[in-house]
Amino acid sequence: MSPSFLHYQKEMIGMATVIDLTRAWPGTASAVLTAALDAIDASDQSPIEVVTRSQHADLLGEVAAGRGARLVAVKDDAPDWAIVNDIARSAQRLLDAGHTICVYSFSPAVKQMVTASATHVGGRITFSPLAPLARPDSQRAHWDAGFMSEDAAAEAVARAIASRPSARALKTDLRPLLEGVDLRFRKESGGFAASTGFISSVLTLAERRGFVQTSGVEPRIEIVLTDAGARTAAAAAGSRATAAPGLAGGSAKSGSDLYLEYWRASNLGPFMTVRTAVYEQIDEGLTQGPKPLKALVSEAVRTVRETGPDAPEKFPWSRVKVFVEGLMRRRPVAMSSDGPVSLTWSNGDVEITSMADHWRLRLDGELVLHLIDQGVQLRIDDMPDLAGALYGRRSDGDLDQAYSVVRRLIQDGLLADTSPTEPLCRMPANSMHPAESALRLALGGQAQEV
Repeated sequence: MSPSFLHYQKEMIGMATVIDLTRAWPGTASAVLTAALDAIDASDQSPIEVVTRSQHADLLGEVAAGRGARLVAVKDDAPDWAIVNDIARSAQRLLDAGHTICVYSFSPAVKQMVTASATHVGGRITFSPLAPLARPDSQRAHWDAGFMSEDAAAEAVARAIASRPSARALKTDLRPLLEGVDLRFRKESGGFAASTGFISSVLTLAERRGFVQTSGVEPRIEIVLTDAGARTAAAAAGSRATAAPGLAGGSAKSGSDLYLEYWRASNLGPFMTVRTAVYEQIDEGLTQGPKPLKALVSEAVRTVRETGPDAPEKFPWSRVKVFVEGLMRRRPVAMSSDGPVSLTWSNGDVEITSMADHWRLRLDGELVLHLIDQGVQLRIDDMPDLAGALYGRRSDGDLDQAYSVVRRLIQDGLLADTSPTEPLCRMPANSMHPAESALRLALGGQAQEV
């Protein structure tokens, strides 16, 4: 969407504006804000609110103040769902004041909230992507041969797209697929991989060699593997299999492998070979009567260790206990006479009489939520990979169980019921209706005026 069109849209509708810069990089945030403000006709004095992370507030404060915009700073570690809440509060405040609103953002979760909410407020809120204002093509990064050769980077793109069963992917999904090929592509590693325009640059290298074709416009660019790209990916896998035949053919990591890396990096197991057995023993133990909270998991783990599936001699059973108890702190599912509780320093003697309904699905759901909070984009065609990561298999039963986990998260109001082609995204907790709650839920402590 061009700045001239945005200017026309604002002028004709006279709408207030919310600009979400929480996903902008420090090196581009100021330029994106300036471009967005230049595209807005502020002559009618309609309010403008700029949402950014606290670490960028000083950088953007002067730019915002120069145009009379109100700056809202969210915590640096705020997850996407909390940012959606902050933006929803800003939007609701403006709606209550009688304004029509346009929300600009890089975030799919924000787009989902706005799109879902529009029907509930008579179309008085609309969404526009910030990506077209982020940078002209001339500002994209020049390739750094010290990072890796252009040929190797182009080959990595071919291998990444070839790892998808459909041999196609959205550009927004390319980085996690590339991380499965080579961890140097992780943005968190910093350096050239985190530079402005990096993904566009690496995609261009693959296009120039005929490995992929692209279609669509930002932010929805689709990448399709060509025959030449498929041959390149197959040849790369073959050469790695020859060099290291024990490494599963040396092909790009599956989605399951990527999900496991995210969980293990945060000490979240998932111990798929024993986790479900521990769940079963927790239920079995409570059939014999109430148990102290402090013994609930430890006794189940001990039973599985003694009678359950075979495990290596040095299997980390103590970590299994810590892992399951950690999930139960994220989502309290152990029921006492006073309701759900989770283990603390002082309540270990509390008697647990039962477990909450669907408690196993809810604990496994915390693993799914962690992936989403880490920026992993999960679509319906990723369910076999999710089942493989959660349960170690991809049988029909495991796939049904993975679907049930996601469905329970949606029914509990923790995930939006998105289109199958859109990634799953968080919705505010305790929502009565996802769209209505996204606009009306006001959670304290996440935002402050600057």
